[in-house]
Amino acid sequence: MFMPQVMPRLNAFYSAGFANLAYLIALVYRAVNILPANHAVFLRENRDALGLRAVLGAAAAELRFTRSEIDKVVIYFVILAGLVLLAAQFFLVLVYVMMNPALAAAAGGAMPTTYAEFFATPNYDRDVVYQLLYRVFGVPELFGPGKALRPFHTALYALFQLYSIGLLVIAVIITCYFVFAIVIETAETGVPFGKRYNHVWTPIRLVVALGLLVPVGYGLNAAQWITLYAAKFGSDFATQGWNTFNKTMTEAYLRNPNERVAKPQVPQLTNLAAFMMTVDACRYAYERYYTGADAKDIDAYLVKNTADGGAVPLQLVASDYAQALEYFNNGDIMIAFGEHKPKQYGKEVGYVYPYCGTVVVFAGDAKEDGALLIQNYYYRLIRDMYSGANGYEQIDQYAQNFVRKYSEDPRIRNATPNPPVGFKKELADKLKTQTNTELRGAVDAQNNSASWNQDQEDKIALGWGGAGIWYNKIAQINGSLVTAANNVPQPMKMPAVMEYMKREQLQQNTKLPESFKANLANGKEIQFENEIEKSIGKILAIVWEYWSREDTDQGSQSNQTKRTNNIFIDVINAIFGTQGLFDMCQSAEVHPLAQLSVLGKGLVEASIRNLGLAVGAGALAMLPVSFIGIAGSAASSILLSVASITITMGFVLFYVLPFMPFLYFFFAVGGWIKGLFEAMVGVPLWALAHLRIDGEGLPGDAAMSGYYLIFEIFLRPILIVFGLLASVIIFAAMVKVLNEIFSLVVVNLAGHDENSKALCGQLSGTPAAGGGGGGAGGGNSAVSYMRGPVDELFFTIIYAIIVYMIGMSCFKLIDLVPNNILRYMNASVNTFNDTADDPAEGLVTKLGVGGKFVSGEVLQVGSKAAGAAGGVGKAAIDMVTK
Repeated sequence: MFMPQVMPRLNAFYSAGFANLAYLIALVYRAVNILPANHAVFLRENRDALGLRAVLGAAAAELRFTRSEIDKVVIYFVILAGLVLLAAQFFLVLVYVMMNPALAAAAGGAMPTTYAEFFATPNYDRDVVYQLLYRVFGVPELFGPGKALRPFHTALYALFQLYSIGLLVIAVIITCYFVFAIVIETAETGVPFGKRYNHVWTPIRLVVALGLLVPVGYGLNAAQWITLYAAKFGSDFATQGWNTFNKTMTEAYLRNPNERVAKPQVPQLTNLAAFMMTVDACRYAYERYYTGADAKDIDAYLVKNTADGGAVPLQLVASDYAQALEYFNNGDIMIAFGEHKPKQYGKEVGYVYPYCGTVVVFAGDAKEDGALLIQNYYYRLIRDMYSGANGYEQIDQYAQNFVRKYSEDPRIRNATPNPPVGFKKELADKLKTQTNTELRGAVDAQNNSASWNQDQEDKIALGWGGAGIWYNKIAQINGSLVTAANNVPQPMKMPAVMEYMKREQLQQNTKLPESFKANLANGKEIQFENEIEKSIGKILAIVWEYWSREDTDQGSQSNQTKRTNNIFIDVINAIFGTQGLFDMCQSAEVHPLAQLSVLGKGLVEASIRNLGLAVGAGALAMLPVSFIGIAGSAASSILLSVASITITMGFVLFYVLPFMPFLYFFFAVGGWIKGLFEAMVGVPLWALAHLRIDGEGLPGDAAMSGYYLIFEIFLRPILIVFGLLASVIIFAAMVKVLNEIFSLVVVNLAGHDENSKALCGQLSGTPAAGGGGGGAGGGNSAVSYMRGPVDELFFTIIYAIIVYMIGMSCFKLIDLVPNNILRYMNASVNTFNDTADDPAEGLVTKLGVGGKFVSGEVLQVGSKAAGAAGGVGKAAIDMVTK
């Protein structure tokens, strides 16, 4: 009642349906005299227990593989093949019924379930490999439907045809030799065809060998067509596998927005705040000093050059970022703080005289939403600081207080307080918090950029050959974001009166000039055009000095970013910012390649800026002033040395590492194409290898390697894809673990408090009061146990080398997997790609040599530029002193 009796039912079905099949086959064998009539299988007592294996075995024992009994051999194998096909049909029906819906459902409909889906390329025009195959081999029917045959390929086919016919003649000669050898061996041994002759396989091999060598189309023989079809089906197989992987990937790698983009470091914006307070003070001073007919109408304008010398400017306060971008055609935004009078200031850009200076908001990547958001934030920040809106009212208020307090005009002078203690720190903290929030919003926007979807479509359209560009998008997206974040608006000109004061200082001081001071080094006052300009100049100098001086109110700087008066440490701080390498492990969910791209891009950008500073310092070294010359020379040498190191690290992290998967993958695809061309030349020799009269099987002892090589051509594309996936996932795993443990290594090397816990390069607890850098201080802060930016520099160098070594070892899997996988079939066949040199071997060495050469050239150019600048400075000094 309770037993389903599945097995008894299957036995009953098998007995009822197939009980007489073995006896019927035995009757067929008796009809053609394979089995004698009195054979034991025909006895009545054996009929009920008769099985297929017994009948087939009895017939095989009676079979003779001779020419006179060739009909019996054919019938035996036809029946055997029919039984195999019958069993295969049942198996395939079972597989189709049970697995086809399960596969389709498990893969979300992405799993191929038909022949066409396994071996069909959807896009011939964009598929990378098909373009390569068409350009190398032609054959439009296979690799470029509808495309014309190129003259080069026509000539190549003629060469292949001549080659095939020549080898066909050689095959005929070899065949004649074997016929002669068979006759001699028959006469010598008395055995028909000789003792070596394989009666079954030798005739088949002869037919196969000659058939493979006969040209059948475009002058290509059958063996070459088999090879091209193996390449086509292998490419299609790999493309379908790559597309299936991408279509079913929903929560990993690039499809997961949280892993795509790393947040850049928060830039220092206090210098921008200092400039904007100076601008506000300048505007208020001009408005209060110049009244009546001489009144100055100072405002902020968007200005640009045009063919007629200027264009109608836009007012900053009345224009949003979108209008500004349209006005500058998505270029850099120039903002001038001054007076707009076309007739009076016809030579000025936009007919605006910049009484209070100019600032540039650099354009971001117009195609990336995150980059645009950051530049939009910088634009709004300037507008809010200028107008005193959205929480920045104090900048404008304290700017006016400076004017009233330090004015020499009794109509303006008023006892107003200085900014309170802690104002600069509060403002710096506010800017840091607000900028951090904006950067997170930009990261989210960049994570969901439309270019990711376009990249996904491109990966599908380009086929498996485009898989190598999979990770390049990470570097592109993160690079755009870092560039936008680092492009903080830069003042191009200070207020006009301050620029005048600076020129006077540089021309007349014989010591290091104190810019924007109203008095020269000898105590004399600078001569101004009038007393109003002099008074305004003094006020603006006080405002600028307020922001320039070092005090406890400098802002939220850690002991790793405060000025140390050590030029080497200060330069490293300028390069690495506040956190440098140790920010990486705080965002463990972000893909390591995205974090490395951010770090590398920041190093490249900072290094380029420092190279420019080095050239400027070299120019100061040429001035005929002992103190300036020594300081400039030392600064130039240090800046160039540090920048040459960091630009190499940045190049490795931002350019080389994201490029390495593509580098290895592209060379792997090229190696497969080279191996295919080798096979096109070699398969006629493989056809000749079938011409053997001894040995078992169709390949014999000589042709088996050729079958493995053709199978390798078919299988290598998808193995290259597997190698790519293995390399990127192992690389990501190893770098993630390195990020988590590297801080422990650093803390152990630099010294640590055993009672504290390490977390992302920092220790829990609060620094002791007065604990500074250089390993001094107490408390439970990890920073107090570190030697500051010097350690950070060299640890970053070590880190970059380790990551590069990890990348080298991982990305080699793109070659190693297809080169060695056939050993699981006990096959050792080598193609051109197996013995090719590593394309990235010695890349860092070559990069180091190239970096040294480039830095040497830059140093030479900088020296020349410094000499020219020093000559100009010396001439100016001589002109003034004489």
